[in-house]
Amino acid sequence: MQDLRPVETYGDVSLSVQASRYHYSQPRQNGLPLADYETVEVAVLNAPGHLVRPSQVGVKGYDNLFERGASPVASYVAQADVQQLREALKRRTAA
Repeated sequence: MQDLRPVETYGDVSLSVQASRYHYSQPRQNGLPLADYETVEVAVLNAPGHLVRPSQVGVKGYDNLFERGASPVASYVAQADVQQLREALKRRTAA
């Protein structure tokens, strides 16, 4: 069984950042600190807990990272992009 990292909460939105041999991350290896992964898998969840694209919760400029369809997940996302998304979610919460 894989260990899931806890979600980050920004008001009514959650950000899931995962990395392991089971996720779309680089390296695909278990047990490393999150900072040791070059790329990670990312999901944004709204208050009911549904997977959404960032624009669906008012954060523009990141939808291109996410798959289309009913369960949008972003694969192999660079750590710098994750940090920018976190900052955008913080700004959204502060507004």
